[in-house]
Amino acid sequence: MVLFSVIFLHLRGQRTIGVGAHLKHGVSAKAVGMGSAYTALSEDPSALYWNPAGLLGTKGAQLQMDIRDQMGPTDFNSFSGNNTFQMAFSHSLRKRLFRRFKIAWGLFISQYSVSDIHEYDDESNYISDFNFYETFGLTSIAIKYRVLDLGLSWKYINQNFTLVKSGTHNNSKSIIRRPHDIGIKIHPFQFLTFGLMIRDSIKVGEFDSYPRSVHSGMAVRTDQLPVIIPMVDLTFSLDLISPHKQDKKLNMGIEIIAKRFPKFALRYGRSNILISSYQHNKLDEINHYSQTNTVGVGLRIKKYIIDYAFRSSDQKLLNNNFLTITVTI
Repeated sequence: MVLFSVIFLHLRGQRTIGVGAHLKHGVSAKAVGMGSAYTALSEDPSALYWNPAGLLGTKGAQLQMDIRDQMGPTDFNSFSGNNTFQMAFSHSLRKRLFRRFKIAWGLFISQYSVSDIHEYDDESNYISDFNFYETFGLTSIAIKYRVLDLGLSWKYINQNFTLVKSGTHNNSKSIIRRPHDIGIKIHPFQFLTFGLMIRDSIKVGEFDSYPRSVHSGMAVRTDQLPVIIPMVDLTFSLDLISPHKQDKKLNMGIEIIAKRFPKFALRYGRSNILISSYQHNKLDEINHYSQTNTVGVGLRIKKYIIDYAFRSSDQKLLNNNFLTITVTI
């Protein structure tokens, strides 16, 4: 019974819709396809979430739209409709500040709404309908000096139940006190990148909260090695997630690009691998239910990049499709 409860708590947090989906799974089909091992690898608008320092690797101005299905433990028959909207924008300035500092910035917004939710009393008698809205936003800035990239993100969450006037909740205390993330990327060699992300604790609604966590990542690109590898270019990525007073997890991913088809990429990842226990000892049993496998593909067509990923696990409620379109403006 205790083991079942622990498994349930792990799965309960793995929402696939709304704000919880971003806080748990992040954004970008490419990142998901790489097993969410993206702390050192992020170089697109999704770096707003994964590591704001990665915004410095974006090319000029880029716009990214994120689409995912809404499979999950939610009964959509209880209301008439729902809506999701997710978009990220990044801009890496061409001119350096004082000829030394490179600057990039970005914005991300995700909106989720459900209309005509039915309200019932204790005796299952229909009372009325109400709506639910939530917005998740990120504002980031990044600065590069030599081999060091430094980024900072401010997070904003607002939730509103229209059932009562006092149903609004947000994290907007002030710009300084608002939850923020700090990201660092170091490039000791062209083929090797280390990333570090410190996520601030954040509260979603009245009962759901996410602790402060440290994400350490490493990425290796064989196309930047001094020794040429025939046929394919490979990218390996590895992330260690260390939440405060919770189980540590490991994410890993690999990307394969055939040199004859440089615009097409294949990806495989594995995430939520528990490597240490803070609350329990049966890692093998918990890993069986918590781990997820992902596969993905990427296609570059001129100024457009299309990425797709599918995530699967032994629990069908965690199976999801992700699609991301990135446009260089």
